[in-house]
Amino acid sequence: MRNRVLQLVSFSVLCFLSVSVVARDIKKVKGKDTYVVPETVTLAEGKRIAIERAKVDALSREFGTIVTQAQGSIVENRSGKSLTSFMSVGETMTKGEWLETIGEPVLDIKYENGHLAVTAEIKGRARELKTAKVDFCAKILGKDKVEKSEFCAGEDLFMSFISPVDGYLSVYLIDGNHRANRLFPYQNAEGRGAFMKHGEEKILFDDPTQIDDSIDEYNLDLTSNQEFEQNILYIIYSPNQYSIAIDNGEVREKDEMLSLPKNLSYSEFMSWLTKCRILDSEMRVDIQNISIQKKK
Repeated sequence: MRNRVLQLVSFSVLCFLSVSVVARDIKKVKGKDTYVVPETVTLAEGKRIAIERAKVDALSREFGTIVTQAQGSIVENRSGKSLTSFMSVGETMTKGEWLETIGEPVLDIKYENGHLAVTAEIKGRARELKTAKVDFCAKILGKDKVEKSEFCAGEDLFMSFISPVDGYLSVYLIDGNHRANRLFPYQNAEGRGAFMKHGEEKILFDDPTQIDDSIDEYNLDLTSNQEFEQNILYIIYSPNQYSIAIDNGEVREKDEMLSLPKNLSYSEFMSWLTKCRILDSEMRVDIQNISIQKKK
């Protein structure tokens, strides 16, 4: 009995030490950036871009950046003549990842030299990227399974997903009421990320047979009386199994013919996601924006 107690104490100490090491890797960061909003971009989108650029600034200041450049040549034959063209592609990437925003971003909106400019200041927690993340591919699809990000109210939503490694997937949609709606795993699934086989492309929210009750299909709709609404999709994937967030446990009924997904508040969702990412350095989160317009 004494040996078992000692083993339990040793295990608890090891767990505490591992969590402490993870916590030390996390840094408090802050960044600032100004985005000049083109006439073709809405103010809401301009604010979002300014905030994302401020995050990049914060990560670059703390962890630095990696600049890569690739060059190549293309040789082609035109009318019997050999022509050579050169191509150069450059990319700058931060060496850190954003985990959590502290407080609300501070936005300053004003006109400069006749142009609308949004300055964003942000604080948060982040960590250095020491290993490459899983490079999965997720695409938002609309009618006829065509990739798109702008929808009209009532349109169907689909998503394609493929990963080079086995792992576990969950998808949440943040609506105009700041609720995190679980789209995947489907509503009747158990409370863990859904297993995805490597190399197999899946189309989510689609039941071609129209007879599989375990597959949920979705139509996008506005959550307010506004003409336009910006929603956010969080696509969460890890080679390690994880439990999904605790939601309301019941499907909300909008009317007799339409049911809405299980959900939780945005703050509760972010608290869950931050804990998952702190404990799982291999978890990758892809954030994609979609817009919904009132049907004319």
